[in-house]
Amino acid sequence: MAGDQPPRRFAAVEVPGPVRAAVDDALAPLRRRWPDLRWSDPAGWHLTVAFLGALPAARVAAARLALGAAAAVCPPFTTRLDGGLGSFAGALWAGLAPTPGLDAL
Repeated sequence: MAGDQPPRRFAAVEVPGPVRAAVDDALAPLRRRWPDLRWSDPAGWHLTVAFLGALPAARVAAARLALGAAAAVCPPFTTRLDGGLGSFAGALWAGLAPTPGLDAL
C-alpha cells in the first residue's frame, strides 16, 4: 500500500468468548494436521458486517458514531454457521446463516 493511502477499514461484531472457544476447539485437529500454517489468535476473530474501504483518519470518528447509532437500534441476534468456507486475503472465513437480526445490522 502506498504511504499516502489511508488504511482499509471495516465494521465488525466481536465473536462471543464461548463461541470463539468452541470454534477454536473444533479447529484443533486442523492445526495438528497443518502446523506450518499461520493460525490467527481467536481473540481477533470477528464478524465483518461492512467493508468501509480506505477511510481517512479524519473520518474515523464520524464513522464510529454512525456505526454505533445504527447498531444501537438493532436487536441482539443469534446465527449459526451455514457450511460455507473460503479464504480472502490469506484469511479463512466461515459463512453464517441469514437471520432477521443479522440482516437488520
